[in-house]
Amino acid sequence: MQRLYRVGYKGFVYTGFGMSGYYGKAFCYARQGEIAQAIDNLKKAIDIAPRLCRTEAKHNPDFDSIRDEEGFRALVEKGECRM
Repeated sequence: MQRLYRVGYKGFVYTGFGMSGYYGKAFCYARQGEIAQAIDNLKKAIDIAPRLCRTEAKHNPDFDSIRDEEGFRALVEKGECRM
């Protein structure tokens, strides 16, 4: 698990706080059970690319551990888009 976080963190550093960096950090935190940090970083990613991040987060199994959290549901269900 630590290795996954390090890989995600390096991605975060090299992408310069971009959408993929925040999204990657969010799912790393989710896999570690760090709910608040996961939701915070997912919100930042969604602020940058709402449609893409919401769609990805809904189906990404890395978020299974926080899927029932109110904050997660509020983020991914807000402004539902049909593709």
